[in-house]
Amino acid sequence: MRGIMSATIENLEGLKRRVVVVIPSEAVESAYQERLKAVAKTAKLAGFRPGKAPLNVLEKRYGKEVRAEVFRDLTESGIENAVKELNLRVAGVSPIEPPKATEVHGALEFVVHLEVYPTITLQTLQERHISRSIAEVTVQDVERGVETLRKQHTQWHTVERSAAEGDQVNIDFTLTVEGELVTEGDSQNHSVRLVAGEIFPELMQKLLGMVTGEARDVELMIPPDYPTEKIRGKLALFHITLNSVQEPHLLTDGELAQKLGFAEKGMEAVHDKVRRGIQQEVDRAVARQFKTQVLDQLIAANPIEVPDCLVQAEIDHLQKMAYRRIAALLPSGVDNAKLPTQFPREFYQEQAKRRVILGLLLAEVIQQNHIQLDSHRIRTKIEGITSGYDDAEKIASLYYNNKEMLSDIESSVLEDQAVEKLAESLEVKEEKVTCEDILVN
Repeated sequence: MRGIMSATIENLEGLKRRVVVVIPSEAVESAYQERLKAVAKTAKLAGFRPGKAPLNVLEKRYGKEVRAEVFRDLTESGIENAVKELNLRVAGVSPIEPPKATEVHGALEFVVHLEVYPTITLQTLQERHISRSIAEVTVQDVERGVETLRKQHTQWHTVERSAAEGDQVNIDFTLTVEGELVTEGDSQNHSVRLVAGEIFPELMQKLLGMVTGEARDVELMIPPDYPTEKIRGKLALFHITLNSVQEPHLLTDGELAQKLGFAEKGMEAVHDKVRRGIQQEVDRAVARQFKTQVLDQLIAANPIEVPDCLVQAEIDHLQKMAYRRIAALLPSGVDNAKLPTQFPREFYQEQAKRRVILGLLLAEVIQQNHIQLDSHRIRTKIEGITSGYDDAEKIASLYYNNKEMLSDIESSVLEDQAVEKLAESLEVKEEKVTCEDILVN
């Protein structure tokens, strides 16, 4: 059809374009007649043998339907040919203003609104400065890590006294909202830690001082951002019965070493394990911080417009990821269907835009520098992800055999390679900091 149709383009705001395509009446009529003849070969009409009905009879019966099909096909092929003829790099076609076709004196004319990719000319990062943090794991860092492990393996001993802050209590409860009994999670033998931030403050105040067998009622307003929509932002009545009170018992050095599988080697092995764990965390954090700085400099040196259609698609992706993460964190018994299916789009706007900008810029970096995916680094990355699991080989095979998972790893590795290439142009200053500074930030 190229050479027969005509296409004109109008530049709108930013990367938006308005393309007008005209297909002459001769081409439209030719396509219509060809389609009608194709229908004639198989059409079955009363009074005629299959494929023998005259065209004028077929046209009365199928003409409108055939013409609509021809218009649809010519519109699709017309857009494709117009894009090639005008040499456009299309990011997306507007879903708000889909192509509209009209017949003018036998010719087919339609308008399509689309967005194109920006033209990118990468700017040098020379004379731009970033820093790389350097930290040494100290004895104090290791001691803090050991104490964290000790708290993670806290044992709870039942006591016969009233509940105090820091205890763990086992309760039964019922929840009534606006006079209706509501099932919310595990309401029988439910364990709760009396620590600020872990439960509703009003509940914690009522639980403090309770003794085994005691029952109390507490009214409170459910927060407006609570996951379960049915009770969100409403006045609720909890009826609580205390089953038991438990106080924390921190393991001794010997008990902790045994718990972690170092009964023979003792605390020296525990300290070594903690030191290596902290070093790995620090290394990962330093790498993330360094990468973020490089990417920030790339964006600062290359301000570009981005197609809104790509930003909106990225927001959709981020919303789905957020839903999955929150659903995975819900307590047992909470119905996922009660979660909102979408989260506010404006919350993800800036993050989505940044991701799109980086995607476009990094693609240009990879292309201009002829960066090839390093298969050895793919293996190393997968080994790093799976090394902490008992069945590491089995989990690694999942990555290799799942196209989507492997594609994510490949994209991450290729991005790391691009960042390393960019870093070669930057002036990097090393800064000594503490492990705590790195991990907190």
